[in-house]
Amino acid sequence: MTLRARVPADLHRTRRRWVLAGLLALAVAGTGGVIGRTRSSAAETSSVEAGTGRHAGTRSRALRLGIRAKLSGPAPCWQGLARIDRALTLASFRDLAPALLESGDELVAQFLSERLAELIGDDPQRALDVLAWAQDADGDGLAMLVEALRLSPTIHAPAVAAELGRMAIDPALDPDQRTQLLAALDTQSTLAPELLGSIASLATSTDPDDSGWVAARTIGRVMDEHMKTGGDPAPYLDKLLDVGARSADSQVRSVALEMPMHSDVLLDAPTMSRLATVITSDPDPDVKVMAIHDLSLGRDRDEVLATYEDAFRIETDVCVRWALFRFSARAAGPRALPTMQRMARVDAQFAPDYDIFAGLYASGVVDFERVWTSLPDDDPHHCLLHEDEGDQ
Repeated sequence: MTLRARVPADLHRTRRRWVLAGLLALAVAGTGGVIGRTRSSAAETSSVEAGTGRHAGTRSRALRLGIRAKLSGPAPCWQGLARIDRALTLASFRDLAPALLESGDELVAQFLSERLAELIGDDPQRALDVLAWAQDADGDGLAMLVEALRLSPTIHAPAVAAELGRMAIDPALDPDQRTQLLAALDTQSTLAPELLGSIASLATSTDPDDSGWVAARTIGRVMDEHMKTGGDPAPYLDKLLDVGARSADSQVRSVALEMPMHSDVLLDAPTMSRLATVITSDPDPDVKVMAIHDLSLGRDRDEVLATYEDAFRIETDVCVRWALFRFSARAAGPRALPTMQRMARVDAQFAPDYDIFAGLYASGVVDFERVWTSLPDDDPHHCLLHEDEGDQ
């Protein structure tokens, strides 16, 4: 269970009272040893993707109702609450936390992460100690420790960031540990060149685990943070495009090419050329669509349109053609209409789409977002059907 939620401090304090009151019996019944290599069923169904924990089901609701009921209970409950709250120190945390985690409830894990972050405070050495614990943890315990580090400001301390990076690329770690630590690196606003290269190598690795796409996502998220502080995105973009072209896993290639979309990086001529190669040569239609989207941010709009038109002529997949058609409008607005008209002549099923776009531009609508939301159907060629079928 990966927990990435952020909770205001006042809600955090209230939730802590609820959780500790409700789980006092667990804490005093037994400590259950250190946070170690034991997996619960909840951990086995966890997702590394932020915010996708789904353990707040019937049993969790029942537990929370029980916690709330205890709030109106006799005074000894509150006396016990104070005792367990005092007992959760950095020194005792590894002994006390496992029994609480055994509940499998998201609220409990969130409380423990936030409480541990408080115990770490602004002391980098304490954060390094918690990082060391992560080497012997997995499942819910590992996710909780990593989330505590993410919540702590010390994750940006140079020594902590360096150790996190070293551990994240350590080949001795098992896939779950490596994936969790790689994901935690996206808190950084810069990556040293050597570390960036190592993460990119992981993204192109053939290991059958989640490390590849998490590594690609981490590079993209750090690039975004780097740009916010005025940094140059070029080294990160270069690695993402390299992963997008070289990874043997189409999902990893797709994620790598998706990340520049979120940063709105304006692309120079060499970058545009690399994307054009992906558009015309990648065997996976979804990867092609990602590259088409990226190319719409090319600096030379005329070159973007020319690339789209050339690719449209040789492309056989209707959904890739639909991406080339609509992103022409995103790239150049009304200037794209002649290109879109020629595309519609190559493939007549796009003639109605051209008429719709031409009509919207003639009416004075030029912003692409407004154009897109004004379309009578944003999936006229049924390119989303495969996603719907996959959910069934």
